[in-house]
Amino acid sequence: MEKYRLKNGIVVLFERNNSKSVAVEVMFRFGSNFEDKKTLGLAHFLEHMLFEGTKNRKDSREIANEIEKYGGEFNAYTTGDRTAFFIKIISKRFDVALDILSDMVTNPIFDNKIIEKEKQVILKEINMVTDDSRLHQWILLHKVMFEKHPVKDPTYGTVETVKSFDRSH
Repeated sequence: MEKYRLKNGIVVLFERNNSKSVAVEVMFRFGSNFEDKKTLGLAHFLEHMLFEGTKNRKDSREIANEIEKYGGEFNAYTTGDRTAFFIKIISKRFDVALDILSDMVTNPIFDNKIIEKEKQVILKEINMVTDDSRLHQWILLHKVMFEKHPVKDPTYGTVETVKSFDRSH
């Protein structure tokens, strides 16, 4: 694996192989461990929002169609210490994956209707965890075990914080 540091500080890891597919991932050191009580869940919220359209791609459907046109797949995830977005696509369309990901992180649109829609999606996710006794117990265990560490808080935030998110965040 090769490692490069660009002039702007971005680190690029590159592994060359003969695979017919390529995975491109953009990762940020921004997760729930870096949030405070007022912003808890913001990284996860932004994970949702960046797939919702850019200045060059009007909505999530356009992003998905462009990736899927080449048999690609995409997803994102948020943890305590990072938020990541990835696309897996045929190798000869590496440029498409790179273009889409760079567009998502540099030109996102934060339409108020989509903000409200994604807040509702995340609130449903929170309710699903609360309704699942096994997952809810896991969250409670973290609160007790890691009482003085940020990992005690769920990555997705709380009902109160998610409801408070708007363009100013």
